[in-house]
Amino acid sequence: MQKQTLVGSKEIGGLIRGRRKELGLSQEHLAEILDVSYQQVQRYESGRNKLDAEKLQIVAQALQVPVSYFFGKGAGIVAEQPEPYFSPEEAKLLKYFRRITDRDARSAVINMARLLQKRNPVGGQPLTRDNLKRRESL
Repeated sequence: MQKQTLVGSKEIGGLIRGRRKELGLSQEHLAEILDVSYQQVQRYESGRNKLDAEKLQIVAQALQVPVSYFFGKGAGIVAEQPEPYFSPEEAKLLKYFRRITDRDARSAVINMARLLQKRNPVGGQPLTRDNLKRRESL
């Protein structure tokens, strides 16, 4: 039977450090995401402390990589950038905007959106149900 090599805490920590730096994240920022101290992140990165399965999944999400990134063959594979979330209204606006081919028309839509947001009477806050209720009570 062939002996299987295991990935150790030092190797995983090195991959965490490398990917964190690649993304421009500080240890403090990663610590905030993980809900630990930055010293704990230092211990993870040095391999002094081991990550449990749950924390490793959170680290992978924060670093935008699959968990398999930390275990050998998949180490060079980076996850695709997650799709941004758009509200139904934003998605509809973007869908129609992308269909506009005329440059002047696109500029007009952008200018109209800019002007409309300046007229927003709710202190520059995005229009939400709560903001609309406040607006109606004025």
